Amino acid sequence: MRLRNFLCTLAVLFSLVGQGSLIDPGNASADLIINRPFSGKRSIELNIHGSAYYDSGLGGGRGCWNYGNGYCGNYYGAYSVGPGISMLFPILHNGFIPSINNAVYIGFFVDTIFHPSYYGWNTWFLSLPIGPMLQWRFYLIEMISVYANLGFGIWPWFTDSAYGGTWIRGFPLFQLGANFHFTQKIGMNIQFGYPSAQLGLNISF
Repeated sequence: MRLRNFLCTLAVLFSLVGQGSLIDPGNASADLIINRPFSGKRSIELNIHGSAYYDSGLGGGRGCWNYGNGYCGNYYGAYSVGPGISMLFPILHNGFIPSINNAVYIGFFVDTIFHPSYYGWNTWFLSLPIGPMLQWRFYLIEMISVYANLGFGIWPWFTDSAYGGTWIRGFPLFQLGANFHFTQKIGMNIQFGYPSAQLGLNISF
């Protein structure tokens, strides 16, 4: 019950702000859908996004190189950016809480990430985080849904021999995000978490 009440409160707040209904509270729940269990079928979704990974040290490689004189120097910068895609497939069209409008998706993601070296973008290299994830989504109002992602991945790094060659590490994934639905087929999303933040375009089909 506490979770349901919390989600309903969030939905009302989004509705108030999004529709300018602070002046007329009677219109605040016009698009409130969190209390309407879903009875249809959800769509498969493609997300095209840009990512910022802000914990590059998690991905792999050694954080420093011992030059033999007691000095320890970094291999790479502390951040990385790049484009990526993810696909989501609905597995529960009305999710773990049948009395509200929620859904569960399973999917995968692939990001192409560019890393600056210790000396900046004059030299750079690539990595390719990839993995599965589970998304639990809550539909608050017609235009907004919120969600949590939980998953893991492998993270191959591709550098030349001077930067340690090629290596692979694993990582956990946890993100919180929101979708803004412009139409039934097109929207955008923003999400933050570990090990990255993302801004993307959603396409349903």
